[in-house]
Amino acid sequence: MSYWELWDNFNKVKENTDDTKNLILNLIEFLNNKTEIEREYANGLLKLTKSSLFNRGKNTMIPCLKRLQTICSQQYISLQELISHQQTDIVYSLKDLLIKQDEIIKTKARYAKDFDYELQRQTLSCEKTKDIFYNSCSSNDISTKKQVSAERNYKKTIENANKFLIAFENNMKPIFFLYQKHEEDKISAIKDMLRRLIVYEVSYFRSTQYEKDLFPAAIEALNPEIEIKKFIDDNASGKKFGKFVFETYSKRKNTDVQTNTSDNEKMYIENIDLVIEKSWNGISIDDEDNQNFQNAINCCEGRKYWIKVLNDKRLEDKLCIPSCTFGIICSLFTVFLDKVNEFNDLNCMKQIIFLTQYFYEQKVNQKTFVYQMIMTHVLWGDYILWGNLIISSVDIEMESDAKICSEDINSINQALKLRPVVYSKVSSYIQNMNKFIVDAQIIEKTIKLVQEHYALNIEL
Repeated sequence: MSYWELWDNFNKVKENTDDTKNLILNLIEFLNNKTEIEREYANGLLKLTKSSLFNRGKNTMIPCLKRLQTICSQQYISLQELISHQQTDIVYSLKDLLIKQDEIIKTKARYAKDFDYELQRQTLSCEKTKDIFYNSCSSNDISTKKQVSAERNYKKTIENANKFLIAFENNMKPIFFLYQKHEEDKISAIKDMLRRLIVYEVSYFRSTQYEKDLFPAAIEALNPEIEIKKFIDDNASGKKFGKFVFETYSKRKNTDVQTNTSDNEKMYIENIDLVIEKSWNGISIDDEDNQNFQNAINCCEGRKYWIKVLNDKRLEDKLCIPSCTFGIICSLFTVFLDKVNEFNDLNCMKQIIFLTQYFYEQKVNQKTFVYQMIMTHVLWGDYILWGNLIISSVDIEMESDAKICSEDINSINQALKLRPVVYSKVSSYIQNMNKFIVDAQIIEKTIKLVQEHYALNIEL
């Protein structure tokens, strides 16, 4: 099949091309509207995670409420990833295809229209001279001389039209093929877009479903008897119920016990707070500030405090860093990653992966996130570190679940839960690895490491 079969119907070819283009534009509009709805929902979920409800849980209520908060948080993160994939992958590729095709076809369509117009003109001319010739042949009133003249004009018109058809074929055939190729590309792009959309949707569903599946077990762990007993134990004075008795006065000396933060702890807190405040207020830090920051994150408590301060900024929605200090913050993150790598600090690595996807620099209508500026760090190329990070996350999740469900970590029930937990964590971290543009071979080695550790075959 070839569009050249429609050689005399160029308008229909162009009309069909425009129709498919409008379909893609409608798809882009649909995805943009879908993204806005999902972004609004994601922001609502983020707001819910900060609810005061999660600070009011007690005893066996805490794991239950924590799981509810985690569900909202995981949905927010997964929605953000879905939104990112839709906009940076699907919508961008569709727009890019249309722009490139329009650029290619623009000049060709102009003279194709002229050729099509000339074809219609030549066709009409042939029909007209043919009718004149046929009329001269069928009429007894027209002289032989006029019949000969009409026949000569008809043949001349046919000859000119055939010469034109040669030029028409040479010039228009490639254009028809180009329109066909563009149409095939557009249809293939729509098919590919729908495939990718369902992959991203399924990934979103799976990443959120795991937390929801664990929620019933957390609910069952909520025990009224334990709550009552804990409340009594925490508040009972220990005195038996009885009559008041008169007691003689005895002198005693009160001693005030004061607990102060160590000088070192005060120092790294002050240094980190100073660096953060300067950077978020657009004030450059000097060499002394930089050195003090490096000294502060040499200890585990300093690194934890840096993460805490950044989380506070995230919760306060202070995500935009001034352009004049954005590069400084990125360099501090790089120094921090050096320490993470040096001390094999998996918890801080996990937090950095999460936090650097929030903070950004705003220029006109373009955002540059911190993670985009630290992609080249050697840390991201260490598959052993990535593997250990996934294994650590799985182990923490399994221990937490065992505690919530009051089960032995080595029980059959826990063993049955292991595969979905591993699958969920691996899927989540692979999405992050792709975002950090980690080499495919590193990802494969990481998956293999996790598979060997748990003796599981993970199919993603």
